[in-house]
Amino acid sequence: MYRLVLLLVLVGCRGDDTHVLPKVTLTDTPSLSPKVDTKAVEARIKDMFPAAKKPDTAAQIAKLEASRATLSEGERKLIDRTIALIRAGERAETEKDKPTRRALEIQLVRDTVSLYEDMAAAAPDDLDTNAKVASSLDLTAGQIESLGIADVISPRSVKQKARAIAERMIKVHATSSRAWALHAGVTPNTEPELRLRSFARCVKLDPTNATCKKYLDDGRVRYLRPYCEGADRKPVKLEWRAVSQTPIPGGSTVEYNYETYYVAPTVTFSWNDVVRVRSDETRTTTHQADGKVVEETWPSVRFELAPGKQDAMLAWSRALEARGAGYALFLDGKLQFIERRAQWEDSTPGISNLKIEEVCARTKQRPLPSFD
Repeated sequence: MYRLVLLLVLVGCRGDDTHVLPKVTLTDTPSLSPKVDTKAVEARIKDMFPAAKKPDTAAQIAKLEASRATLSEGERKLIDRTIALIRAGERAETEKDKPTRRALEIQLVRDTVSLYEDMAAAAPDDLDTNAKVASSLDLTAGQIESLGIADVISPRSVKQKARAIAERMIKVHATSSRAWALHAGVTPNTEPELRLRSFARCVKLDPTNATCKKYLDDGRVRYLRPYCEGADRKPVKLEWRAVSQTPIPGGSTVEYNYETYYVAPTVTFSWNDVVRVRSDETRTTTHQADGKVVEETWPSVRFELAPGKQDAMLAWSRALEARGAGYALFLDGKLQFIERRAQWEDSTPGISNLKIEEVCARTKQRPLPSFD
């Protein structure tokens, strides 16, 4: 059986952060974490890349080099590329010049994705290898977002590579619950029926799979949450506007978190761009000084935008971040939040701590699909 090379990629985090992202390994299970909104970006980054001590790269390289003697020629080439990536990561981490560092990070991610693809190609039908590669590609898409290089390398294209592998695995290993778990894990929440179907198939094939069962149950709950569209939406005034901490010609000012922001006079996206509103929940976890962990759940709503508008909003938020600005969301003239980070590829605009009845005159519920 093909022996998978462990890929260790060390890259510097975005901006002026100096901590090192921990090693990225080809994980054993797909990421099944529910997608989160842009207000939870910081929490998501911390969840994906927790604080860690700097790995001993010399020891990692020595271990990889020691393994070469028992490997095939093809595997030795993968080892050599992995070692080269580790060293490239060290260089990117220590580079002080921001443009140079960014260029190094871009090349590092490109080489990483290429290596993952070659790993999968070396064992096209091996479920263990491909599950790890697909899961790691999905994680790499998140790293592209956190490094702020999504304008150069499309996270969506990397996610599509992961999905293509998962699609192949459910064809080659149609009776494997792990293959269906992988497929569900890389299927976005924007395709809930397909995601539910894959989790349902996983549970059917392996009723003891607690992870698939949990996400199947959670997915069903989310699927059945109320929504409204068309004339059932209340005539609220919802506006997304560009904001900056430097003056904007013709703009007004607003205070947010004890800072002054200048608000653009023009509206970029509005209620007219929203075609559907769905009920959702925002969960927060607070670690108090006394050691207590407080978990709270808040009502929230998600906005589904008209075709093309979601991508336009994503591009807009990235352009704003690139020039050090952000965007604000106003509801009936009241500021809801200011976001200075770009949206992520799988982000859906929304508002936390808002009940759906505040924006919907009537709601309805989707019937739960049945799966064999």
